[in-house]
Amino acid sequence: MTTHAFRLDRKVAVVTGGGSGIGEAIATTFAAQGATVHILDVNLGSAEATAQKIGEKGGSAVPHLCDVTEGDSVRQVFGEILQTGGIDVLVNNAGIAHVGNLEGTTEADLDRVFAVNVKGVYHCMGACI
Repeated sequence: MTTHAFRLDRKVAVVTGGGSGIGEAIATTFAAQGATVHILDVNLGSAEATAQKIGEKGGSAVPHLCDVTEGDSVRQVFGEILQTGGIDVLVNNAGIAHVGNLEGTTEADLDRVFAVNVKGVYHCMGACI
C-alpha cells in the first residue's frame, strides 16, 4: 500500500489569527508541508514571531498586520497578497470568546464577538474571492 504525505508545495495559504494558538499551529504545519504562509494578525509582533519560527525551520512565511473586523484593512492586505499571485488556501482562524452570562455581557461585548467571529470571516472571504 502506498501512502502519500500531506504536501502543499507551491501553494499559498493565508491564516488569520496566525500569530498565536491554533492559528500559529496551522501556519507552522502548512509551512512545514511546503506552503508559503501569509500570517495575518491584529498583533504584528506575534505574526512576525510566527514567521520567524517558520523561517528558522526553512519555511516561507510573510507576516501582516490585519484587523479582520475592518474591511479596509482586510482588503488592503489581501490586495498586497494577490499582487504576488493567487491564494490557494484561506483559514479563517481569527476568533475571540466572551466568558460571562447574559447579565454580565454588554452589547459592546456582543458586538466585538460578532465583529471578529462573523464579520471577520465575511471580510476575508470577500477579499479572497
